[in-house]
Amino acid sequence: MNMKRIFIRILIVVAILIASPFAYLGYQRAFNVWWKPPAQIEASLRSSTPLGTSEQGVLSWLRERGVEANIERGPVRANSEYPLTSTGGAAFIQSDLEHHRFIFREDVVAFYTFDDSGKLVDLRVRKDVDGP
Repeated sequence: MNMKRIFIRILIVVAILIASPFAYLGYQRAFNVWWKPPAQIEASLRSSTPLGTSEQGVLSWLRERGVEANIERGPVRANSEYPLTSTGGAAFIQSDLEHHRFIFREDVVAFYTFDDSGKLVDLRVRKDVDGP
């Protein structure tokens, strides 16, 4: 083989090695809801657990997907950072939905807030990144 062919093959291999992680990340972002921005995850979750769903309905939906969750009772103030909510309520569920890693670990956490009658009034998602 001449040197030009060897050089071209090396360039192709290097290009594939450089492009592979970006292709993987693009695939995950396009087809896996957990890699999307929090607002898009919230929209997806609201289609399965819409506002007005009962506490037991949300718990059942989460448990069917292997997510352990418990209801925390007590006043939840509006615009709280923990639990993350804009409306406030009388109880909430914090559920760790997904953990994935590309370079750093990223956790997808959902907060379901319920009113006094046990109906879902707010659903918010936060992503926590374990990195610098």
